[in-house]
Amino acid sequence: LFDRSNREVRLTEPGKRLFSRIAPSFEALHDACDEARGQSRQWVLRLGIPPGFAKAFVMPRLSDWRRRAPSTQLQFDTAPQALSRLGHDLDAAIVYESDLVSRDLLVQEIGRFGIFPIVSPERLASMGDEPTPRDFAKLPRLVLSNIRDMTDEWLAMEGYPPTKPVAVSTFNSGPIMVDAAASGLGMGFTFEFLARPYLDSGRLVRLSDKEIESPVTYYFVCQHKRMDEHVMRQLRQWLVNDMPTVRAA
Repeated sequence: LFDRSNREVRLTEPGKRLFSRIAPSFEALHDACDEARGQSRQWVLRLGIPPGFAKAFVMPRLSDWRRRAPSTQLQFDTAPQALSRLGHDLDAAIVYESDLVSRDLLVQEIGRFGIFPIVSPERLASMGDEPTPRDFAKLPRLVLSNIRDMTDEWLAMEGYPPTKPVAVSTFNSGPIMVDAAASGLGMGFTFEFLARPYLDSGRLVRLSDKEIESPVTYYFVCQHKRMDEHVMRQLRQWLVNDMPTVRAA
């Protein structure tokens, strides 16, 4: 069940399968013992989370969380700079970073998604017949603050040389950036789960069937010491192990 080294012990694949089967029983036993001791209490966990990720993956599953942890209330905080606020006004967070390694925090990967270029139908119609990726690269670029401009990577994938941007607008929110693209303000790069409602309603057009590997990964993070708490272990299980992001990616 275990791979052992000098520094750590890891579950093998059979160990992971066994744990996934027996973990709910251990959690139920823990809850029952707490209740028998009279230690049952109401918990509030404050979770920092990007709004688009929350809307796509977390909000639709809240009823499942209430069934798992009826005595624990989740409070969602979509303000930026979640990492710096852990241990102060946040108990845990989901963040998206290019690379995240910290000795002070427990860091666990949730998922990485491909991205693709988007524009509004009006922008597309204004560009004449059969515009090329190089034509789109001349549009104002809409960029997320923690994801570099991906236009040159897209151009290279399509066989075009890099170009200098005409204008760049930077956003710290994925949904706001996507909404700006739908309003015709320029071309941006986004994830499928953020763009899907706009694509389905016809407010955005996807410019390529291909996807570029995203330079950022979504992570679950909290302080190491908090993992001694039963409710925090429940939250990590729900957000990481049982999150449907693998299918989405």
